[in-house]
Amino acid sequence: MEKPKDGDIYRWSWNDRTEESMHTETLYHCCSQICIFSDGVFRDTYSSMYAKRFSIEDASKKIDLEFIANRDDLTEAKKKDRAYYDDKDFIDISHESDPRSGCYIRKGAERSLEKMRKVMLRCLKVANRAAEDARSRANDLEKEIAALTTDSHIWLEKDVYLFDESHEDLM
Repeated sequence: MEKPKDGDIYRWSWNDRTEESMHTETLYHCCSQICIFSDGVFRDTYSSMYAKRFSIEDASKKIDLEFIANRDDLTEAKKKDRAYYDDKDFIDISHESDPRSGCYIRKGAERSLEKMRKVMLRCLKVANRAAEDARSRANDLEKEIAALTTDSHIWLEKDVYLFDESHEDLM
């Protein structure tokens, strides 16, 4: 392993040479399996209270490391920004203990027209499915209204006003 620099981010896992790897029930309890090298120590990002810490020597003996990036080479982003960038340029190190942060874009990365097109085509498919479902439900409702009796059951749609008078009646 090359000597790590402050701000280097890694995914980590116990290697099969450690005693920790034998205790599978608690193997990664309170661990994000993402660590950042700082002040000569690898620190798991799960939480400062429970953070696993490894010296360079311990890390070389106990864990396998996969380099992700250095924090200095990244710009903070939001999860939804992934729609604009190739996966190789979008770094997501969020985890269950910190799900709202931990997204970055590599500095110098440019938006990908191909990725944006793929995402928009997926959005179009979802919208078309929703429109087909809505049209099918509207057809079913028209049939149910035509056959309505006081014994009929009404399957309520979300956000339908249930009082005697409604602004929707005027539309």
